[in-house]
Amino acid sequence: MRTTYTIDLPPMPEAFHEAVKALLTREKYKETHYANPETGADETVWKFSNIMLLPRYIKLEYTPTQLIISGWMEGKSSLFAKKKPEWSLDGSPLTYGYGVKESNRRVIEKIIALAEKGRQIK
Repeated sequence: MRTTYTIDLPPMPEAFHEAVKALLTREKYKETHYANPETGADETVWKFSNIMLLPRYIKLEYTPTQLIISGWMEGKSSLFAKKKPEWSLDGSPLTYGYGVKESNRRVIEKIIALAEKGRQIK
């Protein structure tokens, strides 16, 4: 399950895209491939992980006028589970990983703020 935000792109989408990539790199996210557990499709996403935290992901999808940002974290697989569950950043009944969720949400809020700042530049 993923939390999704849709925002209007600022006037110069390519410059905005490069600014978002730079932001994610500064925040220690790495572009990687991810096998969607629901569809089995291979997706290009931005992943943050370290030994102590559950992996968290941000996916960026561009349309001609909008950016769709999806964020989620990947849960631990149980001993017999075939797939690792995805945990939404919103509405998850699980309190485990709350700090990780908030950290991911803050990065998404920075992306949204970049778009807002880009719309104000004329």
